[in-house]
Amino acid sequence: MNTPLAGDYKTNREYMDALTSPPDCKVCHAIINPYGFALENYDTIGAWQTVDPRGGAIDATVTVTPDAGRPSKQISSPRQLMQEIASDPIAKRIYAQSWLSFAYGREPSGDDRCVIDALTQKLDTDGYEVLGMPADLTQTASFSGRVRETP
Repeated sequence: MNTPLAGDYKTNREYMDALTSPPDCKVCHAIINPYGFALENYDTIGAWQTVDPRGGAIDATVTVTPDAGRPSKQISSPRQLMQEIASDPIAKRIYAQSWLSFAYGREPSGDDRCVIDALTQKLDTDGYEVLGMPADLTQTASFSGRVRETP
């Protein structure tokens, strides 16, 4: 839907709930919207806000469902959302895959499974800092054994 909705919406959350309420939209937005709503205390430049620009009080409490088959969780702050994402095993694996893709300039392949497994395991280790990941990626056979493609 590209047409703005008419109505007196006190918060962006109320407006987005109304905008994405049609069944065709809600299928995806029921999953996507809560993550954004949890971050509504930040304005467009990252400053903290407690009152929505539309005039209503911001309520960033949400229930998120990571994916089918996994339990929903109630989130009450941006900090809690980031902690939940950081502790999620699937999120860690995706993070490791994303770093590999960025560092190597390509999508991960089946040959990268061991590297991704090792990085994911390091993310589970207490004290491991993500700033060590670029250095760890340079120590792999995939990195040291790569060949330069000629145009």
